[in-house]
Amino acid sequence: MVAAALIVVASRVHDTRAVLLLWSLSALPIATLLYSVRRKDRLVYGLVELAAAVATPFFLFLRFDLGELTVEFIAGRTVAILAVVYVMVRALDNIGEGLRPKSRMDHYWILRAGRLQRRTTRLAARMEDTISVHLQPAP
Repeated sequence: MVAAALIVVASRVHDTRAVLLLWSLSALPIATLLYSVRRKDRLVYGLVELAAAVATPFFLFLRFDLGELTVEFIAGRTVAILAVVYVMVRALDNIGEGLRPKSRMDHYWILRAGRLQRRTTRLAARMEDTISVHLQPAP
């Protein structure tokens, strides 16, 4: 209720700084609510977090115009994508922590994570080999 009230007030204020302050303050009760969900059920919280992370790039590029390809645009979107990746990793961690130990899903989760880690390690090794070959001085 507090967040909704702050959002309504922010929609009626015309001072940019005051609006930013009210929007920032409205995030605090929402964050508190999500934190309580995380404390009670990490699996549900992780799924919500993952859904938000998956939806974010869609809204980032919703009004994408090729004419906007400036350094600032690309840098801003790159930082945003890196933030989304971070949130996805946190979401996956929360999902993994929220699974009941020794359950079928927990076993599957650990198995998939191990396979992914092995694939990532092999890919990183191949990339390192490729880069070292291309960086060697020509004879």
